[in-house]
Amino acid sequence: MQPLAQIRGVIFNAIKSNMDIEVPKMRMQFRINQFKNQGKVAKDAHIFDSQIRDAIIVRRAVTLGLPVNLISSIGNEASVRDDYRGVAQEVLAAPNLN
Repeated sequence: MQPLAQIRGVIFNAIKSNMDIEVPKMRMQFRINQFKNQGKVAKDAHIFDSQIRDAIIVRRAVTLGLPVNLISSIGNEASVRDDYRGVAQEVLAAPNLN
């Protein structure tokens, strides 16, 4: 029998602008530490540095079942696309993903 899959990380998603998420992050870290001791998550489980901001247009399109394409914003302003790109780069850079 193969070993069970374990949670390796948590990504905060749909964060509204100007929202302080430090308390939820601390609570999540506390739970991760509890689960590590119980063997329910991987020993290297952590909260990812990358976060995904809230995008009302995307949420509505997904609710309606419409295909979504993330586009860049105009100028130097960061976009949701950049958020997902950051998450992907962080996941790919994580050690021992094989």
